[in-house]
Amino acid sequence: MNRYLLCLVGLLVWPAATNARTERAHGAHVHGITTVDIAQDGRQLGVGFEMPGMNAVGYEHPPRSAAEQAQLDSALKILNNPVDWFVPNVEARCKITAVEVTPNGFGVSSAAPAAGVETTSAEHHEHADIDVRYQYECEAPLNLRSIDLRLIERFPQTHEVRVNVVSPGGQAQEQFSSPQDTITLSPAGP
Repeated sequence: MNRYLLCLVGLLVWPAATNARTERAHGAHVHGITTVDIAQDGRQLGVGFEMPGMNAVGYEHPPRSAAEQAQLDSALKILNNPVDWFVPNVEARCKITAVEVTPNGFGVSSAAPAAGVETTSAEHHEHADIDVRYQYECEAPLNLRSIDLRLIERFPQTHEVRVNVVSPGGQAQEQFSSPQDTITLSPAGP
């Protein structure tokens, strides 16, 4: 199974898996670059990405001041409300049905670990990032042709967005570096 099919499977089963507690393994991320995975299957549209803390707020540690906390709060607010920066074309009539935004490494965990217990909490990560998952349901999925993407506009420290798409029309990769771009989705075959 190739990477794109794994992405599709992962994004489509995501809502059922959100209640399960899982351990997080950090891989390398590149500052200034965010990779967005998009999968469409019938009426379902899944979106997922991991944004390095540097891209989102300009730092990768727990906030050290009120100003840094305000930056993090602002970034989380934007990511929790994608309706004005991640916009499927109106003809597809897509509505967001699930949002999950998880900051990692910013020290937002309030629970202290028990004595002698290893933890994978945010405080122990070397690189802070924010995991994002969205699930949409589209009333007219055959009309889903494009998505307006304004991630760089909202997060100027992101210099490049790499997009992987799996849809009934096929697989595609695109790279964007301007504040406002349009992801083009291939129409489904006859």
